[in-house]
Amino acid sequence: MGSWFSSTRERIVLCGPSGAGKDYNVGLLRKAGYRIGVSHTTRPPREGEVDGEDYYFVNDTEFDKVDFFEASPLGTYRYGLSRKEWGAKQVFVLNPEGVANVVAMGDRASTFVIYLNISEHVRNVRLVERQWTEAEVEARAAVDTLSFASFSDFDLEIRGEHDIVSIVRDILPL
Repeated sequence: MGSWFSSTRERIVLCGPSGAGKDYNVGLLRKAGYRIGVSHTTRPPREGEVDGEDYYFVNDTEFDKVDFFEASPLGTYRYGLSRKEWGAKQVFVLNPEGVANVVAMGDRASTFVIYLNISEHVRNVRLVERQWTEAEVEARAAVDTLSFASFSDFDLEIRGEHDIVSIVRDILPL
């Protein structure tokens, strides 16, 4: 990509609304050899998700015992990234609130934030493919619109499909 990337970046954060392709891109980066930070969640696993790889699936009591770097509710479920994961891994998925926590913790200079921003139509199609109801899609779109309305603390915005592995290798070589 070019020399404008800082060589001091220690980690990559992918941020984007539901259905933007965060999990898909994390899968590509995992296959390329990057160490992926795994978040905790109180939601049940989706078909094909693996505990400890996609998320740590826990109940509310277990969730309350974790030392989180950042945590937030999303709908009726809770999500959080532990301090242990943040210190040991290279690639993370965070929402705008999580990115704000990175700033507050003083880790922004060592973190490259990629905003995955694809069309609402494509996101909605993907959510429907996950078997979401129309009401669930509309509710999540409303939450995402609020969450991302003023989001601007990113280093790179990706619109549409791109070779995320090549982009990340330019920022954080293995």
